[in-house]
Formats: sequence, C-alpha cells, structure tokens
Amino acid sequence: MLKFYYRFIPVEHKMNVLKEKSKFNTDAADLLIKNYLYAPSIHCSYYSCLQFMKHIILNKLGINPVNYASDNGFGSDRSHETFRDIIIKDLKNRQKREWREFNTQFGQLKSSRIQSDYDEIEINEPVARTSKNLSDSTLRLLKQIYL
Repeated sequence: MLKFYYRFIPVEHKMNVLKEKSKFNTDAADLLIKNYLYAPSIHCSYYSCLQFMKHIILNKLGINPVNYASDNGFGSDRSHETFRDIIIKDLKNRQKREWREFNTQFGQLKSSRIQSDYDEIEINEPVARTSKNLSDSTLRLLKQIYL
C-alpha cells in the first residue's frame, strides 16, 4: 500500500521525505534520552544519519543505491555499507579530507547501534549521549558539504 501511495506524492515532496525522517529520528533520540530510554535512542541516532545519507545519495548525487550495490558487489542485505561507501567515495572524489572524519564517526555510531540493538549490555546515559553527539556531528558535516 505504501508503494502505491508513494507514487502519487508530488516529486518535490518525495525529495524531502528521507530528510524529514532523519529529522524525526533526531528528535526521537532527544525525547528518548530525556525519558531515560537510552538503548532505543541510539537506534534513532544511527538511523537519522543513515536516512540523511540516503537523501544525499538519491537527491544530491543522483545515484540509485540498488544499482550501485549490484555494480560494486554489495548484496541487497548490505544497504548500510552501500550508503557509507558511496558517501566516502564522493568525499574522496571531491578531495575532501572530511571523509576520514565521516568514516570514523559513522563507524563508531554503527558499532554503538549494533551493541545497543543486539548485545546483552546495559546502555546508560553517557553511552546514549555519546551516540547522539556522534550523530549530530556527522549530520553537521554532511550538511556542511552537501547542502
């Protein structure tokens, strides 16, 4: 049903859907931390970056991630790595030294998200705030370069 509905959304709105979802996840992470729900806040911090990356890839770079993945040997189950790879390659092509900063920050955020979602460890406020700060910093970097 969503695919059917999506086809009838005006093009100018479609271009901003992922950007809006990214903002929703940023806001959700803040609310979750404020309400002592630390583990799910990390999930939202991570997906805020991932959705913004996909927005950039589709709307700023004009790349279809599915085609890119198949052309570069990524499986369909590796979309997160595909998004990361596209952004890093583009930053390197632009001769932006920020690719290292992006790679480090997003890598740390991804590790935190995996631990939070799958490992039997307690996620406390400092860990949640560190992830939120990594997300905010990564988003600032991407916006500075691509918007």
